[in-house]
Amino acid sequence: MTEISVDLIRSEVIDWWDDERARVVAECRVTANKIQKRLEDEMQTLGKVDLISPRSEAYSVVKNRALADLEMLSRRLKCSIEESAAHSIDLSERRLDDEGISLMDSLPFVASGAAAAGSLGLAAAAASFATTKGTFLVLIPVTTISWPLFAALGAGALTLSYFSPQLLNRSLDGLRAKYVKSLKAQIENAVFGASPDPKTNAICPQYLGQLDAICQQRLDNLI
Repeated sequence: MTEISVDLIRSEVIDWWDDERARVVAECRVTANKIQKRLEDEMQTLGKVDLISPRSEAYSVVKNRALADLEMLSRRLKCSIEESAAHSIDLSERRLDDEGISLMDSLPFVASGAAAAGSLGLAAAAASFATTKGTFLVLIPVTTISWPLFAALGAGALTLSYFSPQLLNRSLDGLRAKYVKSLKAQIENAVFGASPDPKTNAICPQYLGQLDAICQQRLDNLI
């Protein structure tokens, strides 16, 4: 493998990694915004009884729809990253065909890659990637959304209904705003995490960690 070939492939791998990271973050942001906007719209349509009663079936419908969208996001990212990585590797291998060298001949999973991949058994996934170029990413599970309970506010709103419709509506508006704020924060946490902690199970940082591990693995093989 010539020095020119190594430098060219290294540059292409880094460009691929950088583009994929940007794409993953952008897709996560767009999806999170859509889910948050729909949650806000759906909360505006809930009636008085649904808002006051935390056991309302309407709550389950709203929550389950959000969870389904998050799960779909995770699956989309898994498939798209796998396809992109396989395509990038194929391009690199074709570039080296004339030299009789395969990037997949020997691609051990190194400790630095394991550290970058996080805490969900991603080392094994990257090891699979090293030998198959097929399905190698770990599907990131979705963080459960807990429906916020503001029972005291609901009870207070019910009491107000006996005295003043205006006071009731004002109380319900405040209750609805609290629900929206809590639910939007939970979506943000499920997609991006509450902190930059690399061990978070949030969708975006976990897939970025797997991307980092794949990139490092490929670069190490060029040394």
